[in-house]
Amino acid sequence: MRTLSIPYLVPSRNKLDAMHWAPRAANAKLVRRLLGSAALSTGGIPGSGPGRPMRVTILSLRARMLDADNLSGGCKSLLDALVHLRFLDGDRPQHVQVEYRQEKAPPELRGTTITIEPETP
Repeated sequence: MRTLSIPYLVPSRNKLDAMHWAPRAANAKLVRRLLGSAALSTGGIPGSGPGRPMRVTILSLRARMLDADNLSGGCKSLLDALVHLRFLDGDRPQHVQVEYRQEKAPPELRGTTITIEPETP
């Protein structure tokens, strides 16, 4: 099991949909960089995908709660970055099962925690 914590506040899907493509691309690049740094500090970046289905839990620690659709849509760049960094073989259902969670947190604790573990049958 790997746990990656990054100082990234997951934006709502509505906010991402309203963005021009350039800031949206910059956001995706930022997420890749943050996850890459967190991975390097916690054991490195995998050389290849795991070759088996994985379970990912994304915990967003935030000031205001989002509805489920906005939270899951805002997490797309996180999943794409996990695939890019080879923590996952892909983001299709046969490769990953994702659980989205959120909790209210004080300003000093806000961010995102991602837990990656093999899926158990």
